[in-house]
Amino acid sequence: MSIPGIHRLRLAFIWVETTLDLVREPQPAAPFAFPARVLTEGFCYPYGHALVITFEVEPPAALALTDAVQLAHDVRKRKKLEVTWPDGRSEQLVLDALAAGALDMVRELALGKGAQVGTVASAPFSVVTFVAIEGVDPNAPLPEDGEIHQALEAVTRWHDGPLGPLPPLKDNVLNPAATYDVVYKKKRARAVWSPFPASSPGKHTLSCYGRNLVHAAMQTESLARLAVATLDHGILSVAHQDLAGYAGGLLGRLYGGVDTYRSGSSKAQLEQNDWLDAIDQIRTKAKMAKLVRA
Repeated sequence: MSIPGIHRLRLAFIWVETTLDLVREPQPAAPFAFPARVLTEGFCYPYGHALVITFEVEPPAALALTDAVQLAHDVRKRKKLEVTWPDGRSEQLVLDALAAGALDMVRELALGKGAQVGTVASAPFSVVTFVAIEGVDPNAPLPEDGEIHQALEAVTRWHDGPLGPLPPLKDNVLNPAATYDVVYKKKRARAVWSPFPASSPGKHTLSCYGRNLVHAAMQTESLARLAVATLDHGILSVAHQDLAGYAGGLLGRLYGGVDTYRSGSSKAQLEQNDWLDAIDQIRTKAKMAKLVRA
């Protein structure tokens, strides 16, 4: 029996905050970064802002798959991180506390001190990419309930207790026909497992692919949350009306994979988070056709 070994792992977590205060006043982008092997990026939109924290893990020797999963859970929930803020303050914070402080910084840069906090999902959207894998036959189908299936469930469910019975693989991968090269999907998470070497002909590097999934997820969530917020609060300005119309058009392209970055992940994200009805309402107001449901 082959034993997977993980040489490189990428973990990315996304928080999107939506606030219509930004509709009335255009704001510049506000990227920033903290030192160390953690990349913290802030993004500003006219209707909110987003935060992406990415951890690049490249141990000197391959980790057992179970140890890689343990490490991912330590980063997500268990361990405190050493954080040095730009003003020189140092703190030990769990990931969610780091994210809350970093979102405060982005909001202050965009809107000034005392700006009202917008709406943020209770959990970030995560993308885990197993970038370099050894000890696995790249042409062997993933076994149901096997070690790899359990690992993919663990780094997308983010549950600390026993996993219990696993859902069928075919119900949790973007392409049910794929048997060994998969993107595992949950409502707020993706995990990329591809045992092919990065240098295989016709294969994009997994690091780039994982990065594309992160930005696609951030764009999809930010636009969908704008649609939901618009329905909740109504149109606040001419600029807001234009932005809502643009969002309806872009979300339609992301859902249909037309004239934009094509990924089944964006389509699944919109479906899994129950955003399709809100998008249809925005598109109808903008005199666009409703989404063509699969």
